[in-house]
Amino acid sequence: MPVNPAIRTLAQDGRISLRDAQDIKAGVQAGTVSQREAKEVLERYGEAADQDATTLLADTFQTTPRARLAGLPAGFSDQTISMGARGSDVALLQRGLMGVGLNRQEQGMALASGADGIFGNETAASLRTFQQQSGLPVTGTADPATLRALN
Repeated sequence: MPVNPAIRTLAQDGRISLRDAQDIKAGVQAGTVSQREAKEVLERYGEAADQDATTLLADTFQTTPRARLAGLPAGFSDQTISMGARGSDVALLQRGLMGVGLNRQEQGMALASGADGIFGNETAASLRTFQQQSGLPVTGTADPATLRALN
């Protein structure tokens, strides 16, 4: 599902701040953001949301925030994920990239679409930034070496 442009704009700096969460809440009140879209922020952007933003959204929209990614599961780095892939492994890769990007305060790793499970141009660009900063070959493909470094 495409991201509401009002939310996508907020996520472009690589994080969802408390101010962004307040803007989302105001967007719901104004009718420019649906409650479903506001709840989805916690699922798509959990790794890129400040704790205060997560708390505000969870409390306001009576939902439970997803636990932050503590690491990639065993065996995850034994695969290669590339352009066009879809599914939970891609979403996990995206969550990892967003978490590392937030920790490094690197906007080049931001995913304005969040963890949508679709490996497109945005994910490839984020991955290339990660690879470059990690001293890996810059391919835009998540090979086993890249996935091990991400973990």
